[in-house]
Amino acid sequence: MKPRLTVLLVLAAVLVGLCAVEASAASKKKKPCVATLATCPEQGCGGDAELNKLKNRADPATSPEKWTLSEIIDLEEEIEPGWGSLEDRAPIKEVGEGTPVVVTGYLVHARASGPESCNCYLTGQENNDIHMNLAVHKSDDREESVVAEITPRVRAEQPGWTVSKLTTLATRGAYVRMSGWLLLDTQHISRSGGPRATVWEVHPVTRCEVCTKTKKECDQGKAGAWKALESYQP
Repeated sequence: MKPRLTVLLVLAAVLVGLCAVEASAASKKKKPCVATLATCPEQGCGGDAELNKLKNRADPATSPEKWTLSEIIDLEEEIEPGWGSLEDRAPIKEVGEGTPVVVTGYLVHARASGPESCNCYLTGQENNDIHMNLAVHKSDDREESVVAEITPRVRAEQPGWTVSKLTTLATRGAYVRMSGWLLLDTQHISRSGGPRATVWEVHPVTRCEVCTKTKKECDQGKAGAWKALESYQP
């Protein structure tokens, strides 16, 4: 067989293989189990029902405890090495899951998330989370950050919390304050879900504020230093 023909046959085989992989991946994509987010139950569909219930809570994190991002990262040491998804969450609650917290940090990344079991695998930005990375320092990499998630159920009451606004703030490395619920996202116990320092998250976020003055003035609680995200214009 001529060398050129051999090369062409090899390339053809590779292309066929790639198409097969893509087709297999497409077939594994979950289809929405409901028509709208309003009809998606709190346990979602598929996945870990108890985890989904925690992700889908929409009650405000009132009277939150002040936590630092470093304290959340330190919780990583409290996870049992053999702990996996679908296990009893009581030990996690003893460590702190479900605590209303408020944290401050630099928003170093923000993006729209894709379909998940908690949102019944619905597509579209309006039906899915906004994934954010908060860091202690503006120059920190995402590998040193804590993830915070804004869910579509919370965002339904806050039309000013948009992906475009948050991505703009992330590009600037804005200093922000977020209140929400402490959660161990056991869906990412194997370190999937993007760069982060820990699988502990603030999820869902129920209040977002942007620092409009210096970090020092915001940390000191100077009047007018913090502005609610819904009314903030980048």
